[in-house]
Amino acid sequence: MGWQVRIAPTAEHAYEGTENIQPTDEDSQARIYGELIRFLACDQTVSSLLFFGLVDETDLDRWQVGLIRADGTLRPAYGAVKSTFAETQGRCGGMRQSWRHTETVLGARAKFPSMGRFQPAKNRYWAFNATAEENTRFQAGIFRASTSRKAMAKQLARGGGLLRTSGLLNAYWTPLVKFPGRTLPRGRYVFGLRLAAEMNPSRTATFMSAPFRVGHPSLR
Repeated sequence: MGWQVRIAPTAEHAYEGTENIQPTDEDSQARIYGELIRFLACDQTVSSLLFFGLVDETDLDRWQVGLIRADGTLRPAYGAVKSTFAETQGRCGGMRQSWRHTETVLGARAKFPSMGRFQPAKNRYWAFNATAEENTRFQAGIFRASTSRKAMAKQLARGGGLLRTSGLLNAYWTPLVKFPGRTLPRGRYVFGLRLAAEMNPSRTATFMSAPFRVGHPSLR
């Protein structure tokens, strides 16, 4: 396994070419590597773990997942792997894990904000946070509160919504899902989110927020 990362400014001189994906950051890579060692040590179906590879390739169009940068300096992941193995000796320190089939997105969560009693009719800022434990594609929309969950899911799959946005959600990140800065007519609404696993788009997860009101209810 390997988790591709952005190149630290201090090591840029050792690389060439142009990056062809959206990589993660070095601290996230270190955390993921440490967590995976602990997790996979408790999975009896896993007999070995290979970090591929040890040192980065210099061409940014290739593979930059190494514990060591192309200039020979050590990434945080190097220390994380070393210290985790020293602590665990490769043995399971928690509950035993077993492989199981899933039809949803791993670790998918939506973090909707508390919208209070109502939002001003002039409000143009609409956003919430989302996260998952694998790379996903997201479709998000704002819908009338009278929309059923099933109807909302169908509209999200087609990119629908009064306001809508879409994009890529990198694993273990919790980015801001932000909508175009426009007002909404007075009324009650919900946020909707649909995640589809990048490796298998048929695995999805859908979320709907609690209803919120736009405009003071006593004003017309």
